[in-house]
Amino acid sequence: MSARRLYEDCPVGLALCRMDGRFIDVNPAFAAILGRTVEDTLALTYWDITPPTYDADEAQQLDLLERTGRYGPYTKHYFHRDGHIVAVRLSGRVVEHDGQRLIWSSAEDITDQARAADALRESEQRYRSVVETTGEWIWELNLALKHTFSNRAVERILGYTAEQFLALDTLTLMHPEDAEEVGNKLPALMANKQGWRGWLVRWRHKDGRYRYVESSAEAILDPSGELRGYRGVDRDITHRLELEEQLRHAQKMDAVGKLAGGIAHDFNNLLVAILGHADLLAESVKHDPTAYEDVEGIRHAGQWAASLTQKLLAFSRRQMTSPVRMDLNDATRDCAALLGRVLDDNIELRTELHPESLGVFADPGEIEQVVINLVTNASDAVGSRGTITVRTATVETVEAGEAGEAGETGEAGDTEADERALLEVTDDGSGIPPELLDRVYEPFFTTKAAGAGTGLGLSTVYGIVKQLGGTIDIDSELGRGTRVRVVLPLHEAPAPVAPAPTEVGPTKRILVVDDEMSVAVIVTRVLEAAGHVVEGALSAAEALAALEAAEQPFDLLLSDIVMPETSGVELARRCRERWPSTQILLMSGYAPNQALEMAPTEVIEKPFSPDELLRRVRDVFELSP
Repeated sequence: MSARRLYEDCPVGLALCRMDGRFIDVNPAFAAILGRTVEDTLALTYWDITPPTYDADEAQQLDLLERTGRYGPYTKHYFHRDGHIVAVRLSGRVVEHDGQRLIWSSAEDITDQARAADALRESEQRYRSVVETTGEWIWELNLALKHTFSNRAVERILGYTAEQFLALDTLTLMHPEDAEEVGNKLPALMANKQGWRGWLVRWRHKDGRYRYVESSAEAILDPSGELRGYRGVDRDITHRLELEEQLRHAQKMDAVGKLAGGIAHDFNNLLVAILGHADLLAESVKHDPTAYEDVEGIRHAGQWAASLTQKLLAFSRRQMTSPVRMDLNDATRDCAALLGRVLDDNIELRTELHPESLGVFADPGEIEQVVINLVTNASDAVGSRGTITVRTATVETVEAGEAGEAGETGEAGDTEADERALLEVTDDGSGIPPELLDRVYEPFFTTKAAGAGTGLGLSTVYGIVKQLGGTIDIDSELGRGTRVRVVLPLHEAPAPVAPAPTEVGPTKRILVVDDEMSVAVIVTRVLEAAGHVVEGALSAAEALAALEAAEQPFDLLLSDIVMPETSGVELARRCRERWPSTQILLMSGYAPNQALEMAPTEVIEKPFSPDELLRRVRDVFELSP
């Protein structure tokens, strides 16, 4: 076969051109790369088929050609006849022919390979973008259990950059218990070349706290099927577990609250009867000192039982509450007595109370919650043995916000000092790290182990104190303990006012409704003794029947709220629609908050005294239009 035939049949594009770029000869393969015939191509120059963007590259290749007699191989593009760009791999050399220096070039169409490379590069960039921007932690692990790759999500989850993480002995960051469990499971998985799904693993964050991570991985196999490591995706589920714990806690407290409310409802009904009969009995024996003293003992015990019921409801936050002037010393003393029974035997709870009354204007339940939360936090800090001191005092605050013990001199210039009440809880526990002090008031932030707290204690205290116009600050030292100081405005006691005698007032027709017979009986007796005409009902159905049967509307409907089948709130609503002239007063030993919010009228809280009942009945008529 002739050399010319080989030249023309060669599948690689071949071209001969002058040093100025004019083509002398090309084979069909070279012309085909350009989408042209040989004749068309010979009418062109090298520069006609080269995009201008390659000018700098071409100059560099021509310089190489002049110096070495060769150029390439390198990749460039040619213009195709139809206008699109063709990728080629080009190389060439200088040859001498008839005394002329010519350029002999070979060109291979690599458009398909270039497209494939571009697609691969784009795919890799897309993959890397997904890997680096996802919130999931993606990693690779070799057979030596050394992490060889990690995306940037590790910094969000553990606080280390990917580079810092890979430089560590990473498995030492795993919780020891989980590391042991993983170490026990991995050999069997590696032997079977299997991955895992949904492992719960605790990793230690850079700040020392543990994060809960849900881990899944697949085995990495080489072409021969041998295990080379693992590639995994981990998800930080710490917040989810915290929310689940908060939900469980909320559900538990809701159940406890409902139980407490049910107990309080029945207990308060009993106390209405006990205290009511005791008051009536006191009137009949007031001339017999011995009998009167016995009755007073009954009343005192009943009132003490009523206060216990209110405390029970306060802890479940289901009591009817309103701010009143109260003695901070009394609330602190009562809470300390209660907490002293439930703290560990090796924890000493001391109280140092101010010798004089410290009046504050607050909801008693909220003050109790403040004391309980602070003492509970202190008990967690001291562990199984230590001392907690709860102290009350007066302090003087100045405009700059400084607070010192009463009698100390502050640097306030002409600013007049303002005396306030101080509640201080001190412990000798582990203390709070300085870097965490700024975060202790954040909702759901806790330094306790998972499941040991919701992180709502101090944030709740902070909210209550701020709402009461007070301040709170914390001093803590690692290994020495913590001191929390709550400062509240003092509220002076109003001048004592002698109680006005309860006036009977004009006779009224009253319908008393309560499913507890003992309550209905004592309420009826008190109202009848005051001159009112009373009719009783033990259910809402009986009450509606009595309202329907009455020739004239009743003057007052006095009904319990919590009753079987139909509540007092619903009964009041129906009564107001049908008999608008009838006044309404509801009684409650306990009622769900939503029921109280729906109540269309005033509510008297059980247990109540006969005088209080008569006063509230009189107020209903005096305030009615």
